Amino acid sequence: MGEVHLVKATAKDLYELHRLQVEAFTPLYEKYHDDDMSPAKESIDRVSWKLNTCPNSYFYYVTDGEDKVGVIRIVRDYSSPDDSIMHISPLFIRPEFQDQGYGGAAIKEALKLWNGTKTWRLATIKEEEKNCHLYEKCGFTRRGKEERFNDYMTLVYYEKNVDIKEKEYA
Repeated sequence: MGEVHLVKATAKDLYELHRLQVEAFTPLYEKYHDDDMSPAKESIDRVSWKLNTCPNSYFYYVTDGEDKVGVIRIVRDYSSPDDSIMHISPLFIRPEFQDQGYGGAAIKEALKLWNGTKTWRLATIKEEEKNCHLYEKCGFTRRGKEERFNDYMTLVYYEKNVDIKEKEYA
């Protein structure tokens, strides 16, 4: 893994973002059959709304040199009047780049980019132990809330509170 950067996506990136999202989430969809919420089943119109219309929603490519290894979307919490509470929704790394440290590097870059954010939140599939491990390794803790979506899948919610010292040394 080289030097990871976040590069803001624009309206012209819609079709590529959608393609990468479907590519990254199809294996999870095939495993969990989560028709109502899988990013692999999300329409291009819905991705377009998130990219172009949804207020305070930002997509970034996760890059390593010329390679677009994944995508992270950062969204302001609707209850927050400023950027003090943000959500990561979703973060995905393309299958051929998984398990190489890109997810953690993307989170680190997001925290640097959004350095005024005090609280970060996200949700992930409880049964995906590697995802849970990644977020916990990055300093997120479970908030206790869980939602069972079907016989195969439970969503768990995480939160990370960032203090000043952590930001200075990131």
